Amino acid sequence: MAWFDNPAEYYAELPQQDAALSQGDIVIAPTAIIFPGESESEVAGPTTLDETRDTTLWRASSQTLPGAPSFSSRTRWGLAMVVPHSCALDKEWNERIAELIEAGNDKGNAIREASKQDDLDAHITLASVLALETLPASKRAGVRMNRRLGNFPVCAKDDLPESFVDLTQLSTVHYSGIPQAQRIAALSSKSIAHLHFALAMHFAYRSLSGLKHIEDVVGRKIVDLNVAERAGGKLIVTLLLDDDREIVLQGDNRGVEAPVQESRPART
Repeated sequence: MAWFDNPAEYYAELPQQDAALSQGDIVIAPTAIIFPGESESEVAGPTTLDETRDTTLWRASSQTLPGAPSFSSRTRWGLAMVVPHSCALDKEWNERIAELIEAGNDKGNAIREASKQDDLDAHITLASVLALETLPASKRAGVRMNRRLGNFPVCAKDDLPESFVDLTQLSTVHYSGIPQAQRIAALSSKSIAHLHFALAMHFAYRSLSGLKHIEDVVGRKIVDLNVAERAGGKLIVTLLLDDDREIVLQGDNRGVEAPVQESRPART
């Protein structure tokens, strides 16, 4: 049984309710997609999870730039995963603590004072968690095994069905809209390592072919990677495997021709 099929490996114990949200937490929250055009107004909110509402954000007051056209929001009330690294979630708070300490406060007082400022780190990025059955059957196996870019598998547990995180559906939500009481699950350190890899592949690298070949050769999953540069332009790449062993690769500074990709025409 792999990590993505085993709740005991996939999840960590749920933190105390007063513990701050952290990367990988699964919460009940609103997420939204903005699209052109008008929809409904004064719409009643959902009464169950996985419901959506289309509402008008504003109507066009001008048909020429810089006037904005009409826009609506498709807002979903359901499960979502906290995407940013925990350090990013507390970046402004930590910076404020450092400022207070530099101004002469002791660390304990600096933490208390910084914690009183509700405007620090006020926004949290969430990705929608959707039921696996919403995907075409041909894509489910790849998503389930963390093999499809832009998705991350969510293991079934108790009342939580087998699901996936859609990294193409990100929303910024004010932290007060996601109280800790709405956290229903937390990821294990192993699952978070896999999440880091999925995020890097989707937003930065956009290629699994080379890494998959290495995985097939060594018979282990790659869960994280680190890159360091030495004098002369040589790169040292460290691949972390799912059994905590490492593979260290050394490259040189010879240029590599980038693969040719088709350019998509502008969409009108």
